[in-house]
Formats: sequence, C-alpha cells, structure tokens
Amino acid sequence: MALRQPIVTILGHVDHGKCIAPDTLIPLTSGEVLSAEKLYEIYSNKGEIIEIDDGLVIKVENGPEVFSFDGRRLVKKKITHLWKRVSPSNLVRVKIASGHDVIVTKEHPFFICRDDFIGWKSASELDKNDFILVPAYLNTDSKDIDEIKKLVADRLSQIDNFVAFLDKYKSKDFISILLSRNRSKLKRDGITSIYLHSDAIKKRRFRIKDLFNLGSYFGFSNLEIYNMISSIKNSSEEKLGGHTSNIIRLPQTNDDFLKLAYIVGVFAGDGSFNNRMVFLHNNDIEIQNRYARFIYEVFRIKTKVKDGHTCKLVVAYGGATLGRFFIDILGLPSKNKSAAINVPYIFLLNKRLFASFMGGWFDTDGYVSHLNRCIEITSKSKNIIELSSILLLQFGILSKIYNKGNYWYLRIANKPYIDRFLEFIDFVHKKKRSRISTAIDKSSTSRIFDLSPVSGASIKEIVTRHSNKNINDKIPFASKYFTYTSLSRQKLGAFLKLINNTESNKEINQELNKEVIKSNDINAIFIEESIRFVKIVEIETIESKYDFVYDFTVPDTSNFVANRFIVHNTSLLDAIRSTTVAAREAGAITQHIGASEVPLSVIQERCRPLSKFMNINFTIPGLLFIDTPGHAAFTNLRKRGGNIADIAILVVDITQGFQPQTIEALEILKEYRTPFVVAANKIDLITGWKNRSSCFLESAKLQRQEILNDLDAKIYTLVGELSKYGFQADRFDRVTDFTKTVAIIPVSAKTQEGLPELLMMISGLAQKFLESQLKSSEGPGKCNIMEVKFEKGLGVTADVILYDGIIKKGDTIIFATKSGIKTTKVRGLLKPKPLVEMRDIKGAADRFTYVDEVHAASGLKIFAPELEDALPGSSLYVVWNESEIDKIKSELENELKEILIKTENIGIIIKADTLGSLEAIIKLLESEGVKIRKADVGPVSKTDVLEADSIRQQDRYSGLIIAFNVSVDPVLEEEARQKGFPIIKSNIIYSILDQLKEWREQEKIREQQEAMQEYVFPAKIKFLPGYAFRANKPAIFGVEVLIGRIKQGDTLMKEDGTEIGTVKSIQVEKQSRTELKAGEQGAISMDEPTIGRHIFEGEVYLTKVPLKHALALQNKYKQFLTGQELDLLDQIMRLTRK
Repeated sequence: MALRQPIVTILGHVDHGKCIAPDTLIPLTSGEVLSAEKLYEIYSNKGEIIEIDDGLVIKVENGPEVFSFDGRRLVKKKITHLWKRVSPSNLVRVKIASGHDVIVTKEHPFFICRDDFIGWKSASELDKNDFILVPAYLNTDSKDIDEIKKLVADRLSQIDNFVAFLDKYKSKDFISILLSRNRSKLKRDGITSIYLHSDAIKKRRFRIKDLFNLGSYFGFSNLEIYNMISSIKNSSEEKLGGHTSNIIRLPQTNDDFLKLAYIVGVFAGDGSFNNRMVFLHNNDIEIQNRYARFIYEVFRIKTKVKDGHTCKLVVAYGGATLGRFFIDILGLPSKNKSAAINVPYIFLLNKRLFASFMGGWFDTDGYVSHLNRCIEITSKSKNIIELSSILLLQFGILSKIYNKGNYWYLRIANKPYIDRFLEFIDFVHKKKRSRISTAIDKSSTSRIFDLSPVSGASIKEIVTRHSNKNINDKIPFASKYFTYTSLSRQKLGAFLKLINNTESNKEINQELNKEVIKSNDINAIFIEESIRFVKIVEIETIESKYDFVYDFTVPDTSNFVANRFIVHNTSLLDAIRSTTVAAREAGAITQHIGASEVPLSVIQERCRPLSKFMNINFTIPGLLFIDTPGHAAFTNLRKRGGNIADIAILVVDITQGFQPQTIEALEILKEYRTPFVVAANKIDLITGWKNRSSCFLESAKLQRQEILNDLDAKIYTLVGELSKYGFQADRFDRVTDFTKTVAIIPVSAKTQEGLPELLMMISGLAQKFLESQLKSSEGPGKCNIMEVKFEKGLGVTADVILYDGIIKKGDTIIFATKSGIKTTKVRGLLKPKPLVEMRDIKGAADRFTYVDEVHAASGLKIFAPELEDALPGSSLYVVWNESEIDKIKSELENELKEILIKTENIGIIIKADTLGSLEAIIKLLESEGVKIRKADVGPVSKTDVLEADSIRQQDRYSGLIIAFNVSVDPVLEEEARQKGFPIIKSNIIYSILDQLKEWREQEKIREQQEAMQEYVFPAKIKFLPGYAFRANKPAIFGVEVLIGRIKQGDTLMKEDGTEIGTVKSIQVEKQSRTELKAGEQGAISMDEPTIGRHIFEGEVYLTKVPLKHALALQNKYKQFLTGQELDLLDQIMRLTRK
C-alpha cells in the first residue's frame, strides 16, 4: 500500500504574513500621512502587478519611504511591495494607554517588552501586561515653499471656478507669446474654452483653467503660471466673465503661507461657511486682530467684526472667492465642518506650516487644564485629532487621544512635551501661554510615555554587583527605585550609565537575558529618543467590516510605522514555498489556516545540497503543511481522541529562547502525543553569522569558531529548557536515536539556511517511524473542518483537511452543527495546486484544480448545500453505505456531547469560535478545578449575559463569561459591566486562566470593600484625655482606634456592655471621614451621651456588633479579620448575649 503525504503542522514562534485595515494611517518621511488603502492606490499603476492567492501585489522600483525600526531606532526605508488581500472574517484591535489603536490580522506582530521577554509577538499572542513599541519622533522632510506653491498651482489648474488676473511685469513673456498666436485656432484645438478677446488679454484676465492650459501649451510650468497671477476671482461656469465676487491675492512668500496656515487653523476651530463666504465666531480680541491682520496681509482683503448670535462674527470681504479657495484648493469641508475638518494636505508637507496651523487651531479650540496640568484641544472630528497626534511627532511631542460624548480630545502633558509645544507651535493667546507655563512647573514624568518596561528589581542585582561604589551616593534614593515596577527612562538611563562605566554592554545584555534584532546594545532601546514603550490596555477580536486588508514590504527591517504603532511585515512555511513560487516574492501573507502541498520533486531538489552529507530514499509522495497561526488553530485540527497532525515543527526564536507560547505548544504536543522537531529560527541574527549556503552543515563549516560556540550555547539553552518538560534533545546531526531524542535544526526563514535539513528531517522521520499511520485506507473519507465561509459564485464552502480515505464529487457527507447532525451531497471539490495555500476562491483558475476525487492526505475546498452551520474544528465524514449513517450520526453526537456543555450547575460560561478551541479551554480550566456551567460555539448572546447574571446572584466568583476569539456586542459588554461581572475576551488560550485568576482576586478585594461598608466590624477605641470638645447634643470628643475600625452609624458600648449611642460623624483635621482604622486618631460626634455624666475621658469603648453581622464575619469573611479582631469579636458577642 502506497504511503500518503504526512500532515505537518508548524507551531511556536512563527512569523506569519500580516495585514492592516485599509484606514490605517501611514506616515511617510515626506510628511504626508496616507491611509493604507490610499497608499496602495497611488502606486497601483506604478509597478509590476503580481496576482496571488487572494489579491494583488505591486512590486515597485522606487517606492514610498516610511519610518522603520532597525532594532535600535527609527530609520527611513523604502517600500518594495504593496499588498492588497481579501480580508479575513475577524481582525484584532489593539489599543494602548495613549488612546491610539490599530486594527490588524491576528498574525500581525508587534515589538513588545514584558518581564524578561523582548521581541516580536503576533496580535493573537499579545497580553494587557505587554509594553508595545511606538514611535516618539519622526524626522520628516519638509518641502520648500516653491514645492508647496506647485501643489496649489496643480490644484488650481484642475478647477474652473476662478478667473485669474496676471501681473503686468511677470506675465510679459506669456502675453507676448499669446499675442503671436492664432486665438481662434487655440479655441478650436480645445486649448481655451472661449475665444480670448483683445480686451480680456489687455486686462490680463483669464479663466483659470484656460490660463494653465495655455501655459502648458506655451511651455510654462504650473509654478511659473502661478507666480504670474496677481489675484483671482470666483466665477461660475455660466458667468465666464468672472465678476461675481471680490478679488483675492494668492499667497506667494514663505511668510504668506505661514500666515495662511494660521488662518486656516483658526478657521478649523471657530470658522464656518455661509454660501461659501468665510465667517469666524470668536470673542477673543487677540485672535480677532491676528486673524484679520493675516487675512489682509495674505489675501489683501479686509474683515469686519459684527455682533453674532452668541459671540462676535468676523466676516471676510473676499466673498465667495475666499470660500472657494478654502474649499476647492485647500480641501476644507463645505458642510458639517465640525465633524469633517482635517489638516489640509499642503500643511502636512512642511513642519513650520503645520506648526502655524496648530497654533491657530489651539488659539480657538485649545485650553489649558490646571486640574490635569496639561494642554487639551477638542474637536468633533476624530480624523483631525488622530492625524495631528501623528504630525506632532515631527517635534517629538507625544500626545494622548480620547473620546468623551461627541467630542475627541488631544492631550499633551508633562514638561518635556509641553516645553516642545511652546517652542515649536505658534499661537497668540497670552492667557493660555501663561497657564501653560504654570502647567509645566507642576507637571512630572509621563506615566504613559516616560516609564520604561524595565523594573527596578530586574536591574538591582546587576547594579549592586557591578558597581563597587555606594549606589545612593551616585544615584540618590537608588534603593527606593529598586522597588519600582517600572523605572522612568531618565532613571534607567542613569543606572545604565553607572553600569556601563564598569562593565561591557555585552555582559550586561547577557545578564538581562534580552537581545535586540541586529544589536547587542539592548540598553539603547529603552532610552532611545525616537521610540517609546507604551502599555497595552485593550485587545479584542472584531468582525471585519472591510473587503480588503493591506500590507507593505520593507526590506531588511520588515516593519513600518502605522497609526502611532510599529507593525511588522516571512514565515518558515513561506520560505519553504518561496523556492519554487517566484511570483509570490518574499513575505507571502497567511490570513487563515492554510494547507500547502510540497511535492516530492520540490523536497528532492531542495535537499540536493545535502547529498554529500547524507542520502535518503524518499517513499512519501510529498508533505502537506498546515499553517496554524497560533495554538488555538492547532487545537482546531482535531479528530476524536487526538489530532490529525502526523508530525509538527516547533519553531523557537533562537535569540529569545522559550516563550509562553513555546511552553503552551509543548503542552499541546504532549497532550496530543504528536512527534515533533525543533526549528531554531533566526540564526542569521547571531552576532557575526555570515550566510554562506542554504545548507546549514555547509554554512556552519565556514563560520568562525566563536560564532559556532555562541550557536552551541543557544542550542544547549534550548536543550535544557526541553529537558524541564521531559524531552531529551540535541542538534539534529548529533542525535543517534531519533525515537528518544528530539532533533533541533538551526534555520533561518529569512536566508533559508537550514531548510534543506529541516525538510530532510521531517520527510525522513515521517517515512521511517510513522509508516503504519501513513497508509491511507481506500474507504470513505474522514475530514477535519477548518473554516466555513461564503464564496461568490459557489455559495457556502468548507475548507477541510482530508486525513484518511477518499472523497468524491456527489458523495454524501455528514457533519455536526449546533442544532444537530446534518447530511448533504458534495456538489464540487477544489484541490489546491502544489505550493499554493487553500484559502479564498478569488483567482481559483490559477490556484485550484476542479477534481472529481481526492485521496488523503490533502487540503481541499468542498462546496455543498447546508454547510453554513457546520462547526469548524469538528469532523466531516463521507458515507458510501447508507446503513452507516446512523452509526456515524451517533459518533458525531457523542463527540459534541463530550465538548459542548450545558448544565444547571453553578459555573462559568464559555463561548469560543471553534470546537477545537472550546475543547482546549475546557481541559485547561477543568485541570485547575474551575467549574463550567455552559460551553458552546458562537458569539456571546443576550441569553448568556442574563444567565451569567443569574449565576452571579448565587456565586459571585462564577458569574462571568469567557469569550475566546469571538466578537462581543458592545451593548452586551456594557450590560454585563453594569450587572457587575466581566466578559473576559482573549485570543490566547494560556492567558484565559491568568485573566480569570486576576479577576477573582480583584473580586475578593471588592467583596471585602463591600463587607466593610455593610457590616459593623469589631473595634476598641479610647476617649483621649484632654480632647473633650463639646459636652452634648452632640457630644464631640477625640478618640484613638486601638483595634479594628469604626464607621459612621456604628453603635458604641462600654466594656461592661452598656450602650452609649451611635457615631454620628467622624473628622480628622477638620476633614470629614467615613471611618477610622486601627492606629488612627480623630474626633467623633454622638447625640445620645453627655460628657462627664455618661462618658468620661480615658474610657475604652467597643462597637456593638449585631449578631447577624458577627456570624457573617466569623463564617464568611473571617479572612478579612486579624487575630486581634477575631478575639475582640468573641468578647463582644459574649457581652451582647448577656
């Protein structure tokens, strides 16, 4: 019997292809900020178009220049490929503490730091405890004023709403040429829209479009024509003479454009259009005067101040001409200005112009908050807030954005950033400037931007060991900083400077156990001015509203700045495929779980360089790679009682070692008893490593000995880690018994070193040790459903892996849905061509083959009726004998019963995207003793929220919902929050338990706080001698709490049980308090007693604890009481029982 293809999965640190949402903003080094979609469109006709599986790639020779992280700082790099791909059904939204967010595919990596980890993590693996790398300074280029004028001239040349008047002297040559030409012929040839009469030429008056057409015809550039224009008038197409409004002059000088930017900034805040006339609504005389003066100096038109409805109205006498200029040339919105306003394009291209625009906008829409010690600017337009936040990075000004009601806010806080705002932004408002100076004096280190991810504890040992000096002498209060969770960048810099005076960076890096790509100097990354680390505050899976997503290839660094983030853009599987699929180029993008067949011919060709070292006779027909982006995807490749994978590749970044995802992958592989090899990726990042050959064994011979020693050290670190989890391992060429020892293959997905050895090991091990399970039956097929989706022209289809048997067109298939078991007929089968992933149907003629029959193992697409409810992660069986249907139905029903849970027990509710994910989460939680009430596939519903609320009434620690990789309606999320329980959202299986434990710990604290408010606690207090302030009605006297705590409303009694009254109020240093704790002193008032008759100085009183409260404290809240408090409670209960 012939062997089938082994099914190979890839787990661990896999760098997948990535994509971003179309509206993601990409700052270019030119100063432009374009959406990803717009950037792609601009270059869509400027390069070679390459068709790929589910979209297009544009290969460009001279692409746009972006900002990119090189491992130490931001640098300028050019894009070589622009990608447009069909969007997956779900995306991930990542939000950070500064309020900025970005929407990406779940495979998209970010550079993060957490604990002892620093490096790239996919969006699906991010955690709220991660610090994420963001840009802090963008060193943009600025276009000179002639370039800005050319852009304005180009725009004018396309508009037919103006008449231009030329300067007599500057247009002399132009007029001379015109007079020498046949004007009737110019009209007939379409150069001009009308016949140019002598009177118009004499007055040097032209339709603006005709003027630029003539200029081009006569050999003048648009800029030269612009410089000839002395003024323009608004004119409709019906009134070609152009006498419908007042004349305005065009801005010419650098100073003109700076003033124009300020004018437009002021208008962005308080301006409006009325029949295209320009109005300003503002009461501040400073702003009015500057605005009016600049209007006159730039456009040579006057303004008039009138009384408006609620404030002064500044009317510009430029009529509709100025309004037309603002709308048609600068791009300001003619309607709904408040919500639609944005920074005009020309002001993006020059830093000084943007600073001037920002000054005008701040003068009108900005304010200084004394309470928050910050600058804030408000707008109904989210676009202008987000764009300005990016543009301020040109000056190193970091800002936070947030939303409140219908308004968006841009906040600049803390001394360095407010200082820069004062230095670079040109505004006139004196009162605001004065307030800013006060805010600077009071501001401190930014808790968003100026804290490093390095804790004091992590640096303490190194500092104290490597410096023989008294640390507190060199850095005051150093011992205090060692207790900090996050050191400030400034303080970290001081510590690093102290260390670097005594030890080499290399040694320090080794001790910190962190390495940065292409850099041994990890220290620099935390104090580099062009970048910051900011904490993640929210990660959520959302349903995609986009048709396409986009990506950009940046050579060498493989990342770029987008939406105030730094995002990454070659996976190991891509490297394997790329050897024979040249059209895909490097960095092919994986959006879904895909199946790629690598035929035997490719394996043999790829392994040819190994012939001098080893020889193998291949008996397998090829390899079927299943790309699993994240471990939830691997668990989805399930079959009853195990996993369909024959062998796995566990990818570990050799520069970072084991990470949480590596450990989880190992646990999964152990659980499913899947054999694996380790691909120690990124050997190209080992310091000094030179790429000599695609064959690792050949390349290793040519490396320096110290480089090989470094490699061995890293490999044996992996060997040690694997041994902790019960695996014996060694480098593949040193293994003598592959049944007992895991093979580690050093590779580089980037340079493709080691890939021949990896393919050789996978193929050889599979056919030698897995021969029996590779013998596929000739019976009806068994499949695993990976994804169900709608395909245009086909309807609902299922992507499946056929892991045993045969499937044919017309076969009856049986599968599970949430509502029961269904059967249907196969209408068609699509089998991916070798080295192409089985994903979206677009371009199917090139990517798929229509077949009548498929044999295992293979990835294929099935289209058939009634597939829409099929459960991803479940089994799909082919039925050839109808008598087998009932038996298979029973098997599928039992499979669902084992996973889907629905009981009346007290426990949590779990909702997940697939059966595989659900099964893995249930196993994880049950192993920790977590009780489960319901576990199901699908989004969170209203019923789930109501049920969780009902559970919470019975057990506050079980009333919650876990939503794994499913979307959650914000309305339901808010309803859950108001009911007092969370919907824990996650894309990472191993983080669910951590989040659950963290929430339960917080819930304990909340329960304690509630108990403190609800119950009377045992307390002993003393009437302080000499502190009787008022004898009665009410009696006011000083007390000290000896044990426990007292609250307003507590009843006090003497030590013999005599009740003296109720605590009416509590004060400490004239400030009202609700309670006093042990060790605290304060004054209390009581209506009932009289000092000197009922109570006396020096006496001791106890709280009178009601029996119900006492029993609850003893039985339910005992953990909240100290030993002294419990003893006192016993004493009080004895007194009250008398």
